[in-house]
Amino acid sequence: MDRRMFLTGFTGGLLAAPLVARAEPALSPSGRPWRVGILFQTSEHYLDAILQGFRELGYVEGRHMVVEVRSAARDLTRLAQLAHELVQLPVDVLMTSGSGIGAAMAATTVIPIVMLSSIDPVGQRQVQSISRPGGNVTGMTITFDTVLAKELQILKEASPKVSRVGILTQSSTPPSERTLTAAPQLALTVFHVPFDAAAELDAALATVARKRADALVVDATEPNVLRRREIAEFALRHRLPSVTDMKEIAEAGGLLAYVPDYFDMFRRAPRYVDLIFKGARPGDLPVQQNQHWGLFINLKTAKALGLTIPHSLLLRADRVIE
Repeated sequence: MDRRMFLTGFTGGLLAAPLVARAEPALSPSGRPWRVGILFQTSEHYLDAILQGFRELGYVEGRHMVVEVRSAARDLTRLAQLAHELVQLPVDVLMTSGSGIGAAMAATTVIPIVMLSSIDPVGQRQVQSISRPGGNVTGMTITFDTVLAKELQILKEASPKVSRVGILTQSSTPPSERTLTAAPQLALTVFHVPFDAAAELDAALATVARKRADALVVDATEPNVLRRREIAEFALRHRLPSVTDMKEIAEAGGLLAYVPDYFDMFRRAPRYVDLIFKGARPGDLPVQQNQHWGLFINLKTAKALGLTIPHSLLLRADRVIE
């Protein structure tokens, strides 16, 4: 997964700089408030983060902008329709994440699209490059090429005896070269188990068992999140320590989660919108990576697996689930 970020030059500095007092945002060229479309693929859980980001920039709803929110409520088949609906209003900018990015790109090549969070935007052809996206898309990305390696390190620290790890991800995001390099250094063998739809779960887990994994990495893809309880139950039943990048999986019974700070990412995304409203072109604004991660440890699961989590790891945890 190529999820690196290079922020250079004046524009990057604006995106990364601390917030300071700003002049009141200008209205659109027509004199009306800007119309911001927000497309969620699951719930509106992070809407508050986005609105907070706008408020920090001086935007007031109703005066400077009108927000149009659409949610597919986990029914990804609705994303194309909802994206088209926002484009037809029309909105001045469209903010979305995950599968919503592809739906937005199919709906418009003109309206700026700000990614709230993206995985491998270059590999998915959402942008031409991280430093110079081109086109009408820019925004936030998650640097999982380093994270999978970090997850293996944390897993080994929590359960030193693990040696063979199944990595449950989508076909399009196999373990990165960095992960494959890190595994032998940790005395680990890893294998990829592709899992592209919730209906494929049983077959994927059967593969994990057949290949005799003694630990599991669970990527936070939509199918994995939807079936998180079954995955957690499988791991417990087969006594597999697990690590993931989605806190909901750890809360459902997974052992460990190394989680991006989505609230922070969604809060920072409006800075792109602000720059676009001031005349910047999306294709000239470098994609920015998530900068903050949190460690979750499920002690109840650790006890069920007969593991004693090292004190050094517990001290680094942002949340301990008991």
